[in-house]
Amino acid sequence: MKKDVLLAMIVGLFGTLCFCTMAWANKQNLSFDNISAYKNTPVAVVNDVVITRESFNRALNTAYCHFASSYTPLNDNEIEKLKNTVLEQLINEELLYQESKRRGITVNNNEVQTLIDAEADNFPSNELFLKYLERIGLTERQLREEKGKQLFIKLLTDNISSEIPIPAQSECIKYYDENISYFTNPEKIHVYRIMIRLDEHTRDSEGNDTAWDKISKVKKMLDQDMDFSGLAKGFSNGPHASKGGDMGYLRKENLDPVLERIISSLSVGEISKPFKTTEGYNVIMISDKRPGHVVPFSQALCTITKQLMQDKTNARINSLLEQLKDSAVINVIHKNGGK
Repeated sequence: MKKDVLLAMIVGLFGTLCFCTMAWANKQNLSFDNISAYKNTPVAVVNDVVITRESFNRALNTAYCHFASSYTPLNDNEIEKLKNTVLEQLINEELLYQESKRRGITVNNNEVQTLIDAEADNFPSNELFLKYLERIGLTERQLREEKGKQLFIKLLTDNISSEIPIPAQSECIKYYDENISYFTNPEKIHVYRIMIRLDEHTRDSEGNDTAWDKISKVKKMLDQDMDFSGLAKGFSNGPHASKGGDMGYLRKENLDPVLERIISSLSVGEISKPFKTTEGYNVIMISDKRPGHVVPFSQALCTITKQLMQDKTNARINSLLEQLKDSAVINVIHKNGGK
């Protein structure tokens, strides 16, 4: 997924504590301000309610964790964009929270506790959970306040969603026709592979290609009806060797062009001749093919209805936010949360 798409995804509630380590942020050469020194420094004020640097830093840390799985470094422009997005979202959350209070929405303490318990369940013990909160500078009281605010905003969103009529079938059909690619499942092929990787040790002292000799030997054993998975475990040094060469169900359009061409030429149960890719020498077997198909409208109707309802809810919330911003007094002290 592209980084700009991930940045856009962050424009959602920062409702989940970030449980990734700080290793990614350190690799990114990013540092968070000392919370104890700056925790009360305002970065913005919304109708006399202060958004502190402490809150901003926690939200920013959560946003950074969206990138932790890929460990993809952000450039300076992306970092600034991320900071601006985080601050804007905090302002939006505060506006929605204030609006929920104005509308008389109430929250049950037991519901707040349920959210806190769900966070605590991510840790082996409550003691470790409390230590984590201490490490990120979040007290139990602050956690309860944050979870309470999330509930207020959720209830406001639910109220707005409940006012939207269920989409008519004609609207759903129109969405289906205009987005048919979303409801098209491509062909999937179950592939097994034996790979002999190429490296500096694949030639012997006489210059013979030992990797080719090994894959050729494997192919001869396969031609004698020896078990493919067993040979994969015994000879392959590819990434799926321990699984008997099982690569799972693959889409051809996501594959290396050479591998795609070979797979397309094989029938179910057929084993390829040895061939070379950038990774090494390979032999593959096709165990199954699932033909591509279009999901019928009747089966897609529930998904389409939910998507249209979500789109309309988002549109109404965005419209509400514009109205709230027009009437609110918002003072952004640090545009990107910086000093």
